[in-house]
Amino acid sequence: EKKRKEEEEEKARQAKEAERKERAAGKEAELLATFASGDLQGDALKAWCEEQGELLPSSFKLLYAMLKEKERPTPDVSCAWAKPEKWGSALLHVVGGGDDTAAMVGLMYAVQYHCNDIGFPKLDGNSVFVSLAKALYKYDLADAEAQLLYKDDEDDDFKEGKTKAYFQSSQWFAWLDESDDESSDEDDDDDSD
Repeated sequence: EKKRKEEEEEKARQAKEAERKERAAGKEAELLATFASGDLQGDALKAWCEEQGELLPSSFKLLYAMLKEKERPTPDVSCAWAKPEKWGSALLHVVGGGDDTAAMVGLMYAVQYHCNDIGFPKLDGNSVFVSLAKALYKYDLADAEAQLLYKDDEDDDFKEGKTKAYFQSSQWFAWLDESDDESSDEDDDDDSD
């Protein structure tokens, strides 16, 4: 009798957990759709992100959803979406104002997956992947450290398209690496004063 009751309680607990996960997945889909829609932009979208708190999906999921929604089939290589008055200020919030390196790396993976989905095109002679990576850098959404960590990351969960992204962006990463080394040297010089 006791064992049967324990089994019933366990089944009820599992059913409740499955229901919670289903609701959370539905909520996540709703949050991603709202973020990607473009109905909110700039400071309004940033405020909305702040209101969501811990419910807000990862940086990877947010940017990937937006790129999927707004940048297909022909991406905008000027990356107007990264401007603060569009999605930029919200994404900057998501990456902790530029302090959350893991979230910035997540944005790089979103760019990789998006470019993989659309076949890593080149528009106007420029790699879309590099154009998007440069936009993340320009708007402080993925700094040199985050992009170089992304380049060296061998996470099997995110390998789809990684080789193609690496080959298209090797010169960009070399420039970042040099830039990062120079800024480190300047920081060292500042410390010696």
